[in-house]
Amino acid sequence: EIRRALVLELLGLSLLAIIPGLWLGQVLAEGVGAGFGQAMSGLFDQTLYASEAGLPWSQLLVMLTLVLLACFVRVEHFQNLPWLRNTTHRLASLGPKTWIAVALSVGLMLVIFAEHLFLTFVGTTFLFLAVGAVSPGWLASTANVSGARFGSAKPVSDPLALWRSRELAVLFRRLALPVVALQFAMATVIAVQALVTSFEDTFQRWLGQRLTAELYIAVPEPGQSRDENSQIAMSILEGLEAEGLGSWHRVTRGRAKVSLDAPDTEAGASVPVDVLALNRVTELVRDWELLSATQAPWAKVESGAILINEQLALRAGLGVGDPLRVTIGQSTQSTTVSGVYADYGRPTGEILWLASRLPADFDVTLESFSVNPGSVSQRRLEAEMAKLWQQPVTIRDNAGIRQLADTIFDQTFALTQAISLFTLALGSLSLLLMGWVFLTARAWYFHLLKTWGLTSREVTAVLRRLALGLSTRILLAALPLGIGLSWILVHRINPLAFGWTLPMAVYPVFWLELLALSAVIGLVIAGMMARQLRQSAPQVP
Repeated sequence: EIRRALVLELLGLSLLAIIPGLWLGQVLAEGVGAGFGQAMSGLFDQTLYASEAGLPWSQLLVMLTLVLLACFVRVEHFQNLPWLRNTTHRLASLGPKTWIAVALSVGLMLVIFAEHLFLTFVGTTFLFLAVGAVSPGWLASTANVSGARFGSAKPVSDPLALWRSRELAVLFRRLALPVVALQFAMATVIAVQALVTSFEDTFQRWLGQRLTAELYIAVPEPGQSRDENSQIAMSILEGLEAEGLGSWHRVTRGRAKVSLDAPDTEAGASVPVDVLALNRVTELVRDWELLSATQAPWAKVESGAILINEQLALRAGLGVGDPLRVTIGQSTQSTTVSGVYADYGRPTGEILWLASRLPADFDVTLESFSVNPGSVSQRRLEAEMAKLWQQPVTIRDNAGIRQLADTIFDQTFALTQAISLFTLALGSLSLLLMGWVFLTARAWYFHLLKTWGLTSREVTAVLRRLALGLSTRILLAALPLGIGLSWILVHRINPLAFGWTLPMAVYPVFWLELLALSAVIGLVIAGMMARQLRQSAPQVP
């Protein structure tokens, strides 16, 4: 009856926590993600936000099941089941060290070699389980070792140092769950901050590389005379070169299928790709930082070779110099890859080549002109193009496009960092509450410090050093896990999810900020404990 009552109690508490949490998350997603989600969908070429009507009941069931399993599932509960008795006995006889080694080995194998995103997530989960199982005991052992070394060197001069080490080891073992929770939260924040900051820096450099032209003239919607008007527009721009017009080129976009003829690809296999065609190679693109390239890659493009984006290179196993056959409509052309360029923010493969290689049946979906006006005014350009197309012309400047892109990604970074800090706050609150409850239960023990001759101020100082040692050691344990998770996010999850890679970087200054936060957590725990000691001080008759 007690167990049934406990199940009902935990079930009710879980529902009281999970349902409001899911509802608040839904409200946040709908309030923040409406316009933001539409903008990101267009930028990333896929849906990143989808609103559900009402509560996501599937998530509710998953969370509720995990909570109940965490509370009730233990091996000994199944020992009385005949069909599981022998199996559980054998599994239990392997010991925790064996299971930790198995989880660590399986996790490393999946993270390093898995080719599917789901398996990479499974491997990461195994790694976290192994680290979570080891961390409390390892932290306790390091505290004991440091205390033993100090005790052997100065066994009498400062016995409080030895006491703090032993008490710190006890705290790590008794507070294992909140310690691991805060460790995971800090590691996740470290990894997400490294990923977001790396992406922000990389994206800014890449955006500056892509937006080299000062003006972008959008060609009106396709019509019967589109090709002819495009030729006339190019003639107009060529005529304006005599008046001081700077570098310019026409950009033609569309969709095609590329038949690959590469060593790692089956003959005749084809993948849909975007086509980015330039009428000529100018200084607006010659300074692109290519991920890999042959000698004089742009000269080879002018001779008929193509550039491919990183997404296509990774997906098809293509590299510089590989031959391939491009099939557009009824036309098939053989060419080679002269370089690979970065194309952040979307998963679609893309090829770049000259517009003169496009067949007549190429379906143009978008066309524009990238122009450096030089000494020609923007008003003059607008007037010439409007006269050609018989309608107002849309001309966007570099600063406006850059500001729009920066605004969108600033929202992304702000949301990601807010979620990470919220996770960190939950982990910190868990440690604060559990630490306070545990230390309150040991208040009688800490009162013995006064019996041993310490003043109230000295007892407070001892507790402060104890709490600071607890919180700062958790951060030190989170650092290697955070760096490892950063590597997984950058080199494994991001390429599998989106098809492009990022340079990995670490940011020690952010670690110092987390160290300051750890110190604050320790000071708060010490302050709460000192207050509790004053309130529960034994009365002397």
